[in-house]
Amino acid sequence: MMQPAQTTPSLRIKTYYSPTVEEAIQQARRDLGDDAMLLRSRRSSGEGQSLGEYEVTFALSPLPEPVPSQPAPEETVVFRQRLTLPEPPAAPSQPPPLPAASGLSQYPGLPVSPIPASLNPHGIQLYIRLTGQEIPPDTALSLATAVQDALPPFPDDAQIELALRSELIRRIPPPLPVLHWATPLRAAIVGPPGAGKTSLVLKLAWRYGLEVRRPVEIWSLDGARIGAGAQLARYAELLGFTYRSFESTAGFMQALFGAPSDRLRLIDTPGFTRGERPAAAELASVLNANPEVETHLVVPASLRPEEMRRVVNRFRFFQPRSLVFSRIDEAPVFGALWELSAHSGLAASFFSAGQRIPEDLLPATPERMAALVTRSAKEPGSHSLEKGR
Repeated sequence: MMQPAQTTPSLRIKTYYSPTVEEAIQQARRDLGDDAMLLRSRRSSGEGQSLGEYEVTFALSPLPEPVPSQPAPEETVVFRQRLTLPEPPAAPSQPPPLPAASGLSQYPGLPVSPIPASLNPHGIQLYIRLTGQEIPPDTALSLATAVQDALPPFPDDAQIELALRSELIRRIPPPLPVLHWATPLRAAIVGPPGAGKTSLVLKLAWRYGLEVRRPVEIWSLDGARIGAGAQLARYAELLGFTYRSFESTAGFMQALFGAPSDRLRLIDTPGFTRGERPAAAELASVLNANPEVETHLVVPASLRPEEMRRVVNRFRFFQPRSLVFSRIDEAPVFGALWELSAHSGLAASFFSAGQRIPEDLLPATPERMAALVTRSAKEPGSHSLEKGR
């Protein structure tokens, strides 16, 4: 149930809490009319989370007092009644402009980002969709402008979707060969605690080892932690994989630089916290010194965009080859994933969702990434990986 909140008659600013940005836009048009200007859309926080998933704010300039010569004054009265606003004071012949950001002091931290005037109707719709996907306004404007400029004079929906997907694909890094016979057969999986690294190791072992009859070794560096690696060891034994546990970086380094092997070696690393940076840096130096190891950074798609960026910055010294987005089934939108790949310059290698092995693992191709962004923008609440095929 959508709930409006925080209405200011003098500025005519209204904030909606809604399950989706699209529903808030539709309700605002019913309440405020087509001249409503989108100021900001963002995830709800604090007490607002109980009201709706998204906090979406709109504004209108105050209405001037109708003059006698104007036809159909009743329409203006009905509009005001629907807004439940009192009669405005006498106004000049021209409506005053929307107040500057300083006039929004009762909304701390709320930057005014109206829909840019450079966009045509198609660009406006694209801009709203993209910002609703948690793509930053500047990037959304750049995307919407590029797409609207590439469209024919009277595009249909299919042409708009094709142009948008093409632009999304063009702006993210191309895919890299991953765990291929012609590339190194050693992969380290790094990321924060609880990101889904261990389940990813098992999915990769099945998909790129068992299914193609390639010998697999699973190495765990969590041996020094009580109970760590026990579940992974049981799964490895059940599936017929060789399992090795290391309690020190020195022992791991000696094994890593040993005789080359045609086996697929998957390295499950600890979930380093911020306070464990020295230990993480020591391991990173070992991995980075071995060019035959490709490192993949696991980022939960369920995190907020700013939290995902912090994860990438925190694990940069591992020099990851790619991003793996886990918990795709828990992601509210997918635009933040696209933006992270585009902004970081790191290609996405896999999407992981759920616990099924190996069904819940798909290659993160640019085409699948763009499809997830565009389809989820039109179908809120749709999180299936199949929709990105």
